[in-house]
Amino acid sequence: MRRPSACSDANLWAIHYAKQLWATENRKGPAAVPTEADLVPYLRSSQWPSCPALGTYTIGAVAAYPTCSHGAVQGHTLKPSFEPKTRRLLEEMKKRRAR
Repeated sequence: MRRPSACSDANLWAIHYAKQLWATENRKGPAAVPTEADLVPYLRSSQWPSCPALGTYTIGAVAAYPTCSHGAVQGHTLKPSFEPKTRRLLEEMKKRRAR
């Protein structure tokens, strides 16, 4: 059972894919680092996600996964093994933005 204080994979994946969309639309390279303000328009909720355990998210470079200040403690990390399943989300987000 998942601990209620763990960061939602959805939050970290949303930040990750928002970075990818931002980089694609703005022709940024893998070393570019967006701000929260840059990414909010690419988030489904149009709001910056928050860690349920009051941690802070670090966006990092486009090529890196976002992190939580709580790190690996209590599941505050992304699970890259799930990435292929979430690529569909990126494609859906791109389609929505194109409409």
